[in-house]
Amino acid sequence: MKDERFLELVRTHVKGMDRSRRLAYLVRFFWHSAYEWGHEIITGTDCSGMVCGALLMMGYNVRTTAQGLKDFLTEGTWITHPRCGDLAFYSVVGTGKIVHVAVVSDNWVLMSAEAPNTLDVPFEMAIRERREKGQEIEFRRVNWEAVKVIGEHSEHSWGVDDKAVELMGVFNV
Repeated sequence: MKDERFLELVRTHVKGMDRSRRLAYLVRFFWHSAYEWGHEIITGTDCSGMVCGALLMMGYNVRTTAQGLKDFLTEGTWITHPRCGDLAFYSVVGTGKIVHVAVVSDNWVLMSAEAPNTLDVPFEMAIRERREKGQEIEFRRVNWEAVKVIGEHSEHSWGVDDKAVELMGVFNV
C-alpha cells in the first residue's frame, strides 16, 4: 500500500511538467544507485540506462547506448545554453565517439551515472575533469517525436532489463 501511495504522489507531482523536466525529475530515482554496465534499474544502472530507465518510466520502450541516444533521439545540432532535461554527451576529442551521457538538471548540474555510483556534478567540474581525460561535452535537446516513434517500434532498442519492465509507463501521465 505504501508503494501505491508513493507512486500516486509522484504521478501527481510530474503531471504538470513538460517532458524534458519530467525526464530530469525521474532520473533522480537512479541517484546514488550502484554503477552496473548494461542495466537501467533503480538499484543499478549505467549512464545510458539511467536515461533509458527514466524514459521507460515515462512509457517509452527505449534501450540503447549513449551513442544511440545521440544518434537517434536528439535534435541535430548542439546547443550552447542547455536547460533542464537536455542531454550532455561526452566524446573523445577529435573522434566524435560518444563515451558517456548525463542529464542536465535545473541548477547547472549534470546528473550522471559513473562508477562507482550515480551523482550530481557541477558543469564547471564536469567540463574540467573531462578535458583532463581528453574529452569534450556537447549538449543536445531531446527530440520527443523520435523518442515516441522509437519507443513504440523499438527497432533501435536492444532490450530492456527484465527487472526494469515493471517500471514501464509508471509515470506516463
